[in-house]
Amino acid sequence: MRTLRSTIEENLGVRPVVFKAGCYGLSRDILEIMVEQGYEVDCSTAPGFDFRSDGGPNFLDSCIDCFWCGPEEKILGIPTTGALTGLWQ
Repeated sequence: MRTLRSTIEENLGVRPVVFKAGCYGLSRDILEIMVEQGYEVDCSTAPGFDFRSDGGPNFLDSCIDCFWCGPEEKILGIPTTGALTGLWQ
C-alpha cells in the first residue's frame, strides 16, 4: 500500500486519498496504515454481497449509508456495491 501510494505520487504528481481494498484486503491493520499514509476515504465495503465462499468477508447485512471508521474514526467509509438496494430490491 505504501509502495502504491508513493508510485502514484511520483508518476502522477498527486497524493491518493481514496482507497478500495482488492481481494478482500480490508482489515484494522489496513485502516491504521490508511490513516498513517493520509488516506481519507475507503470504498471497500460491498453491501449485499457475501464473499465467504471465496475466503472473503460477508457484507450481506452491511448498511448502504456512509460511516466513519478506522483509528479515531478518521476514515469516511463509502460503501460501493453492484447489488440491488433500496426501492430496487
